Amino acid sequence: NNDNNAYNALSFATGASEAMRIDASANVGIGTSSPNARLTLDGSSPRITLYNLGNFNGEMGLGVLTGFGDTVGLNARAVSGSIVLGTNNTERMRIDASGNVGIGTTSPSSFGKFAVTGSGGTVFVGSSGQNIVFTNGGTNFISTQTAGGQLQFQTGASSNAMIIDASGNVGIGTASPGFRLQVNGFVGVTDGTSTFRIANSGGVALVSTVTNHPLAFQINDVERARITTTGDFQFNSGYGSVATAFGCRAWVNFNGTGTVAIRASGNVSSIADNGTGDYTVNFTTAMPDANYCVVSSGAPTTTPTTAQRWPTTVGTLAAGSVRILTPQDGTTSATLGDFALVNVAVFR
Repeated sequence: NNDNNAYNALSFATGASEAMRIDASANVGIGTSSPNARLTLDGSSPRITLYNLGNFNGEMGLGVLTGFGDTVGLNARAVSGSIVLGTNNTERMRIDASGNVGIGTTSPSSFGKFAVTGSGGTVFVGSSGQNIVFTNGGTNFISTQTAGGQLQFQTGASSNAMIIDASGNVGIGTASPGFRLQVNGFVGVTDGTSTFRIANSGGVALVSTVTNHPLAFQINDVERARITTTGDFQFNSGYGSVATAFGCRAWVNFNGTGTVAIRASGNVSSIADNGTGDYTVNFTTAMPDANYCVVSSGAPTTTPTTAQRWPTTVGTLAAGSVRILTPQDGTTSATLGDFALVNVAVFR
């Protein structure tokens, strides 16, 4: 060694070359005569190596590592070695020999490339077939699947609650959504008081209110139609506001000459020929009662002139049928005659 009084430095040499120096500021330099920190290492690959006595397979290196350029690193030399970081004499993080990183686990390779585990849940990245997985106590999942580029939301280990596929389609209750949003089951919207539901039940599309509230239809944020809680259909038909619409419950256009022939109809099952100019219109579905309105007209020919446009007479009203009479000359006392054109409409 050499005690250099001129500079108050203590140097250590091997042969004629200085190997280490402690300068006047108590900085230690290895491979340098001008240390600028408490410990300065200089050389082609300066590093600190720690290992078990006689076992170089457990070697740990800290410094500018060979093969890593100018990167400062911490390296476990052994093939199966891991780097472990701990606090309070307890392991907190591990980098295993394959480069897998684990926080809260000593086996990060069982999760993936990066894993964080604990009582609050688990986060891991790079597991086989999965890119990112977030779990909460092992029961709730958010994950992406490499195979289909899907983001899966799971309840339990394998039950998909929701899927977002590579096209951005969202599936709830289905793993292969064909639309931007596809739901297998009921869709409910509620404000805490009323509930609106959309569903497909037995091949029938359903739009309904679950609670005792009306169903309204709006265009441009203005109500245009409504179905009341009693089943009445209301709409704005030019009155300036929504009002109840009373529908035509049955209608028919028929030829009453010879054998009665129905040209077109709705909710009419048949027409009975009671005699000349006397017909009974039978409903497919009966009315609630006989308190309905009947509008009818007729003519002896299908192309009547002005003089041939004669009114018809309504006879007996029943829940399941209505009787229609066709006076030959348009009066109730005249002789009845068969009409080639008879129109009947029932409103309730």
